[in-house]
Amino acid sequence: MKGSLAKKIGLGILSALTWPFRAVFNTVFTAIKNIAMTTQEILQHLIGAVIVLSLLMFLTYNPWGGSYTHWIIGDGTQSIGSMSLLQIWIGFLIVVLWGAALWWSLSPLGVIGTLIIVALVGSGFAVAVSSGYINVRESSTIVFLTQVTIVLALAIGATAAMARKKATAQVSVDNVDDVVDDGV
Repeated sequence: MKGSLAKKIGLGILSALTWPFRAVFNTVFTAIKNIAMTTQEILQHLIGAVIVLSLLMFLTYNPWGGSYTHWIIGDGTQSIGSMSLLQIWIGFLIVVLWGAALWWSLSPLGVIGTLIIVALVGSGFAVAVSSGYINVRESSTIVFLTQVTIVLALAIGATAAMARKKATAQVSVDNVDDVVDDGV
Protein backbone atom coordinates (compact mmCIF):
# COMPACT_ATOMS: atom_id res chain seq x y z
CA MET A 1 0.00 0.00 0.00
CA LYS A 2 2.83 2.39 0.86
CA GLY A 3 4.51 1.69 -2.53
CA SER A 4 1.28 2.53 -4.32
CA LEU A 5 0.89 5.81 -2.43
CA ALA A 6 4.53 6.74 -3.05
CA LYS A 7 4.05 5.96 -6.75
CA LYS A 8 0.95 8.20 -6.91
CA ILE A 9 2.76 11.03 -5.12
CA GLY A 10 5.77 10.64 -7.43
CA LEU A 11 3.55 10.73 -10.52
CA GLY A 12 1.72 13.75 -9.14
CA ILE A 13 4.99 15.63 -8.58
CA LEU A 14 6.26 14.60 -12.03
CA SER A 15 3.00 15.74 -13.60
CA ALA A 16 3.17 19.08 -11.79
CA LEU A 17 6.76 19.62 -12.88
CA THR A 18 6.16 18.71 -16.52
CA TRP A 19 2.84 20.54 -16.94
CA PRO A 20 4.37 23.75 -18.38
CA PHE A 21 6.36 21.72 -20.91
CA ARG A 22 3.28 19.74 -21.93
CA ALA A 23 1.28 22.96 -22.34
CA VAL A 24 3.99 24.49 -24.55
CA PHE A 25 4.35 21.26 -26.53
CA ASN A 26 0.58 21.03 -27.06
CA THR A 27 0.45 24.65 -28.22
CA VAL A 28 3.37 24.24 -30.63
CA PHE A 29 2.09 20.90 -31.91
CA THR A 30 -1.38 22.37 -32.49
CA ALA A 31 0.08 25.31 -34.42
CA ILE A 32 2.24 23.03 -36.59
CA LYS A 33 -0.70 20.70 -37.23
CA ASN A 34 -2.94 23.63 -38.16
CA ILE A 35 -0.35 25.13 -40.53
CA ALA A 36 0.29 21.78 -42.21
CA MET A 37 -3.43 21.16 -42.64
CA THR A 38 -4.03 24.60 -44.04
CA THR A 39 -1.49 24.64 -46.87
CA GLN A 40 -3.80 22.68 -49.14
CA GLU A 41 -6.86 24.52 -47.82
CA ILE A 42 -5.18 27.89 -48.46
CA LEU A 43 -4.39 26.95 -52.04
CA GLN A 44 -7.94 25.67 -52.60
CA HIS A 45 -9.37 28.84 -51.05
CA LEU A 46 -7.13 31.07 -53.18
CA ILE A 47 -8.11 29.27 -56.40
CA GLY A 48 -11.79 29.40 -55.46
CA ALA A 49 -11.56 33.11 -54.63
CA VAL A 50 -9.81 33.83 -57.94
CA ILE A 51 -12.54 31.98 -59.84
CA VAL A 52 -15.44 33.67 -58.02
CA LEU A 53 -13.90 37.15 -58.18
CA SER A 54 -12.94 36.69 -61.86
CA LEU A 55 -16.52 35.77 -62.70
CA LEU A 56 -17.79 38.82 -60.84
CA MET A 57 -15.17 41.09 -62.43
CA PHE A 58 -15.55 39.95 -66.02
CA LEU A 59 -19.33 39.65 -65.91
CA THR A 60 -19.48 43.23 -64.62
CA TYR A 61 -17.13 44.54 -67.31
CA ASN A 62 -14.66 43.07 -69.75
CA PRO A 63 -12.84 44.53 -72.74
CA TRP A 64 -14.43 42.07 -75.19
CA GLY A 65 -17.98 43.42 -75.04
CA GLY A 66 -19.97 40.64 -73.36
CA SER A 67 -20.66 42.10 -69.93
CA TYR A 68 -23.38 43.71 -67.84
CA THR A 69 -21.94 47.14 -68.59
CA HIS A 70 -22.15 46.54 -72.33
CA TRP A 71 -25.71 45.19 -71.94
CA ILE A 72 -26.76 48.38 -70.14
CA ILE A 73 -24.97 50.79 -72.45
CA GLY A 74 -26.06 48.98 -75.59
CA ASP A 75 -25.25 51.06 -78.63
CA GLY A 76 -24.86 54.21 -76.55
CA THR A 77 -28.35 55.60 -77.22
CA GLN A 78 -30.02 54.01 -74.19
CA SER A 79 -30.96 56.20 -71.25
CA ILE A 80 -31.40 55.18 -67.63
CA GLY A 81 -35.17 55.52 -68.02
CA SER A 82 -35.18 52.83 -70.70
CA MET A 83 -33.60 50.17 -68.47
CA SER A 84 -35.72 47.08 -67.88
CA LEU A 85 -36.55 45.83 -64.39
CA LEU A 86 -34.32 42.81 -65.05
CA GLN A 87 -31.36 45.10 -65.84
CA ILE A 88 -32.00 47.12 -62.68
CA TRP A 89 -32.34 43.99 -60.53
CA ILE A 90 -29.14 42.44 -61.92
CA GLY A 91 -27.36 45.77 -61.40
CA PHE A 92 -28.48 45.82 -57.78
CA LEU A 93 -27.32 42.20 -57.38
CA ILE A 94 -23.92 43.08 -58.83
CA VAL A 95 -23.56 46.03 -56.43
CA VAL A 96 -24.41 43.78 -53.46
CA LEU A 97 -21.95 41.10 -54.64
CA TRP A 98 -19.19 43.69 -55.09
CA GLY A 99 -19.89 45.06 -51.61
CA ALA A 100 -19.60 41.57 -50.13
CA ALA A 101 -16.45 40.82 -52.15
CA LEU A 102 -14.78 44.04 -51.05
CA TRP A 103 -15.68 43.50 -47.39
CA TRP A 104 -14.59 39.84 -47.59
CA SER A 105 -11.27 40.77 -49.17
CA LEU A 106 -10.28 44.14 -47.75
CA SER A 107 -11.18 43.76 -44.09
CA PRO A 108 -8.42 41.22 -43.27
CA LEU A 109 -5.59 43.26 -44.81
CA GLY A 110 -6.79 46.80 -44.25
CA VAL A 111 -6.05 49.66 -46.61
CA ILE A 112 -2.25 49.52 -46.31
CA GLY A 113 -2.09 45.74 -46.73
CA THR A 114 -4.35 45.91 -49.76
CA LEU A 115 -2.22 48.65 -51.32
CA ILE A 116 0.90 46.54 -50.74
CA ILE A 117 -0.69 43.52 -52.44
CA VAL A 118 -1.87 45.66 -55.38
CA ALA A 119 1.63 47.15 -55.67
CA LEU A 120 3.26 43.70 -55.63
CA VAL A 121 0.91 42.21 -58.22
CA GLY A 122 0.94 45.35 -60.37
CA SER A 123 4.73 45.62 -60.30
CA GLY A 124 4.94 41.96 -61.26
CA PHE A 125 2.86 42.72 -64.34
CA ALA A 126 5.05 45.79 -65.01
CA VAL A 127 8.16 43.61 -64.97
CA ALA A 128 6.50 41.15 -67.35
CA VAL A 129 5.54 44.01 -69.70
CA SER A 130 8.98 45.63 -69.62
CA SER A 131 10.62 42.24 -70.23
CA GLY A 132 8.48 41.75 -73.31
CA TYR A 133 6.46 38.80 -72.00
CA ILE A 134 3.20 40.76 -72.25
CA ASN A 135 2.31 42.99 -75.20
CA VAL A 136 0.35 46.10 -74.18
CA ARG A 137 -0.12 47.77 -77.55
CA GLU A 138 -3.88 47.35 -77.27
CA SER A 139 -5.86 49.16 -74.59
CA SER A 140 -7.90 45.99 -73.97
CA THR A 141 -4.72 44.29 -72.70
CA ILE A 142 -4.12 47.07 -70.20
CA VAL A 143 -7.74 46.89 -69.01
CA PHE A 144 -7.46 43.10 -68.71
CA LEU A 145 -4.20 43.33 -66.69
CA THR A 146 -5.76 45.92 -64.39
CA GLN A 147 -8.75 43.65 -63.81
CA VAL A 148 -6.50 40.64 -63.14
CA THR A 149 -4.45 42.74 -60.69
CA ILE A 150 -7.62 43.69 -58.79
CA VAL A 151 -8.89 40.09 -58.78
CA LEU A 152 -5.57 38.73 -57.47
CA ALA A 153 -5.31 41.41 -54.77
CA LEU A 154 -8.87 40.74 -53.58
CA ALA A 155 -8.34 36.95 -53.68
CA ILE A 156 -5.14 37.23 -51.65
CA GLY A 157 -6.94 39.44 -49.12
CA ALA A 158 -9.79 36.97 -48.82
CA THR A 159 -7.39 34.08 -48.38
CA ALA A 160 -5.21 35.90 -45.84
CA ALA A 161 -7.98 36.01 -43.28
CA MET A 162 -8.70 32.31 -43.60
CA ALA A 163 -5.00 31.41 -43.47
CA ARG A 164 -4.36 33.49 -40.35
CA LYS A 165 -7.43 32.07 -38.65
CA LYS A 166 -6.40 28.48 -39.41
CA ALA A 167 -2.72 28.94 -38.53
CA THR A 168 -3.52 30.48 -35.15
CA ALA A 169 -6.46 28.14 -34.47
CA GLN A 170 -8.80 31.09 -34.02
CA VAL A 171 -12.53 30.59 -34.20
CA SER A 172 -15.29 32.99 -35.12
CA VAL A 173 -17.78 33.64 -32.39
CA ASP A 174 -20.55 33.82 -34.96
CA ASN A 175 -19.73 30.35 -36.32
CA VAL A 176 -20.39 27.78 -33.62
CA ASP A 177 -19.40 24.91 -35.93
CA ASP A 178 -15.76 26.12 -35.71
CA VAL A 179 -15.64 25.49 -31.96
CA VAL A 180 -14.28 22.08 -31.05
CA ASP A 181 -14.25 20.81 -27.48
CA ASP A 182 -10.90 19.04 -27.02
CA GLY A 183 -11.55 18.53 -23.35
CA VAL A 184 -8.50 20.61 -22.50
